[in-house]
Amino acid sequence: MNAHTTRTVWAAGLSLLLVPLTAWGAFTDVLPTSSFAPAIEYVESVGVVEGYQDGTYRPLKRLNRAEFVTMTMRAAQGGDTPPDYDWGYFGGVPFADIEPAAWYAPYLWQATVRGVVTGDAPDAATGLGDVVRPNGDINYAEAAKIVVELHGVPVPTPAPNERWAWYTGYVKALAAVDATPRAGIGASEVVTRADMAVMLYQLHLAGYAPTLPPVVIEPMVETEMGAVTIEEYFSYGCGFCKRLHDTIETVKATSAVPVVVELKHFMIYTQYRAIHRGQVCAAEQGVGAEFHDRYFDDYFGATAQSTAEAIAEAVGADMTDFATCMASDLPDQIIAAHSATARSLKARGTPFMRLVGPDGKTRNVPGALKQVDLERVLLEMSRS
Repeated sequence: MNAHTTRTVWAAGLSLLLVPLTAWGAFTDVLPTSSFAPAIEYVESVGVVEGYQDGTYRPLKRLNRAEFVTMTMRAAQGGDTPPDYDWGYFGGVPFADIEPAAWYAPYLWQATVRGVVTGDAPDAATGLGDVVRPNGDINYAEAAKIVVELHGVPVPTPAPNERWAWYTGYVKALAAVDATPRAGIGASEVVTRADMAVMLYQLHLAGYAPTLPPVVIEPMVETEMGAVTIEEYFSYGCGFCKRLHDTIETVKATSAVPVVVELKHFMIYTQYRAIHRGQVCAAEQGVGAEFHDRYFDDYFGATAQSTAEAIAEAVGADMTDFATCMASDLPDQIIAAHSATARSLKARGTPFMRLVGPDGKTRNVPGALKQVDLERVLLEMSRS
C-alpha cells in the first residue's frame, strides 16, 4: 500500500462462501430493476460471490478488509478456487494479527506477494507493516487503490501546486472509467457488497481485466542458510535495548536461521558505567552473555557496582579475577572502542544492530525491531 497511508487495504470473516446460486433472480433481496442488479449478476457469474443460505445477497452489508481482498483476488484469478500459497515466501507470516491458515489466507498471501496489501504503516526497510486488521471495515479510499492497481487503470497525477491525498489519484482513476460505485461516496465511507460488485462490473465494461502473473512459491528454498552475526550495540538503562534483547533471545531460540550475537557497548547513560564495566569483566571470563541476560531479566534499572558483583557471582565468575578486572582500565578501553565503532557506523542512539551475513555483507538496523521484522531480515541476509 502507499507509504502515506496508515491503513491497510483489508478485511475478514467471509460469510459468502455458502450455497451456490446458479439462476439469476435467486437473490431474493435484489430486484431486477435495481441499479446494481447487473453488477451483482456479473460477480456471481464469475465466481466472486455465491450468496447466503437464505437466498439473499445483502447488497447493503458492509465489507471488512479480508472479505474485500478475497473477492477482488477471486475476480483476478477467475473463480473461487483458493490459490496455492506458502508463508515461507516471507520467512513466516509477516503480520502479527493473521493466523497462517485463516479462511482468507490464500488470498491475503496472493495480494501481499503482489504488493496489493502491505499492512498498516509499512516499514521503509521491509515494505510491510505489522498488522492488516482483517476484521476492520474497508473504506472507499482503500478499496479504490486495490481495484485500480489490480486492473491496471491509469492513475492521474496532480497538477503543479495541487494538493492531493494519497488516495485521490485512485478515486479519480475510477471516476474516469465510470467505475465509481455510487454518487457522492466519500473516501472514508465503508464499502458495501453492492459497491464492490459495481466497481468490478464497471471496470469489466470499461475493458479492464485484472491479471495475476504466476508467482513461483520457492523463494529461496534450495539455498542453504548461513549464520548471521548480530552486533548488538546497547546501553544499560535503555528500555528499548531491553525490548530488543528479549526479541533477539526469542529469535535465537526459534528461528531457522543460525544466529551469533556479539555484544557491543554504546554507553549513553553514564550512571550505568559500573554495570557496563561489569559485563566487560564477565566477558573476559567467558560469561558475558550470561551477565547480560541476568541483568536484563532480574536487575534492570540497577546501577551500583555491588549489583555488577552480585550478577558476576551468580553467573559463576571467579570473583578474584573479576575484582582485578574492575580495578583496571580494560573495561573503559573496551567500552570506548565499541562506542567509537558505533559512531563510525552512524549510530545515533541505542539500540542499534549491525548484521553481518555469511557472505560478509552488512546491514545497519537502528531501533528495536519487532520479532517478525527481525526474522525476515535475518532470512534475507542468511541467503544473500
